[in-house]
Amino acid sequence: MLRILVLSDIHCYAADRVDYQIGFMFSRMSKSPTNRNPLESLKQLVATHSDVQVILCPGDLTHQADESALNYIWSELNAFSKETKIPIIVSPGNHDYDWKQRHSINAIGLLSRVTPGYPVIGNVSTKYNILEDGFSLHEAGDFSILNINTMADARKNPDADELVISINEDRLGKIYLAANENRKSKYRIVMLHHHPLAHVGVQYEGDNDRLINGDQLITEFASFGYHFLLHGHKHLPRLKKTDGLNVLACSSFSATGDAHIANNLTNLCHIVNFEDNSKLGRIQSFSFLPMLGWTDQRTSCFPSIIGFGAEIIDVKVMAQNIFNQFKLGSQAIIKIDIINEYAEIIRHLPPTELSRLNTELVDGHGIRLNPIPPSHPLYLESVS
Repeated sequence: MLRILVLSDIHCYAADRVDYQIGFMFSRMSKSPTNRNPLESLKQLVATHSDVQVILCPGDLTHQADESALNYIWSELNAFSKETKIPIIVSPGNHDYDWKQRHSINAIGLLSRVTPGYPVIGNVSTKYNILEDGFSLHEAGDFSILNINTMADARKNPDADELVISINEDRLGKIYLAANENRKSKYRIVMLHHHPLAHVGVQYEGDNDRLINGDQLITEFASFGYHFLLHGHKHLPRLKKTDGLNVLACSSFSATGDAHIANNLTNLCHIVNFEDNSKLGRIQSFSFLPMLGWTDQRTSCFPSIIGFGAEIIDVKVMAQNIFNQFKLGSQAIIKIDIINEYAEIIRHLPPTELSRLNTELVDGHGIRLNPIPPSHPLYLESVS
């Protein structure tokens, strides 16, 4: 089993005073009360999930390439790793590069100055240089992380104040060679900042910053036997399966703003649990609220628990068999755990598959999952 903790799009600001209108993570902010500081509060969460083996941060540690904020958050992550004894691996994001030349800082110079050596904190073997090669490969235990720098070949659109995100052919060939050389690891994960699949929301200006030909990238990684891909950037959480590869779009750890309000977003961190069967797993998401810290209460933007890896072969047959077992109980509500044949499948079904099953159960048999998808169900109950 592998358990990873994902902290995406921290967007640490350079300021002494917390301004909840823009975020929850600021340089030189107080560590107390604990529940007002997302990183300090996270220690309590990690203490209750003591088997987290690695922390992944898919980009945007700082905001608008502020060097003082970057140094602060890197120092805090270093202290966090030492205290919890959990290694941390980071991908570069667009806010970690001064592409708008606000500070006239060379991106490689900015990120290479943080210590210990970017992009890893802790005991993880690293091959290739994320800043010079545009990717790196990290291995520890029975997992490997292919870490891709989507800013390495990014260029400014001459006609708009935005980036064009792509990976040049030469670099892509080297990435594929690296991806194909670590097939021995049981759990193989791809991490990058920009989204490889279309992903839009309210007040987000189109989808022009999507990784060009990202769908082809996913197809290749799936063919290499990768199990999971995660990215940041949009702050819009979503789980989508494409060509057999599970793709997690991560929420922001601590940024806020108008787009968050418009999309009814909550700051989330994610714990991804991979079962011994590396293709199956579940994602637990925790929301941050000042004075409460990290909680597992439900949010409207993303379920607190979702499965991945399982599929429904024949939804009509599955629904009929579940209904037959429901009838044997002679009760109006039963726990899903007692449906021996399908309990584990339901446990690992993603929201789209759960919704498909629930529709067939309601329309064909008058029973439904409870809670209703996309939340992960615990019970079966009669509709009437």
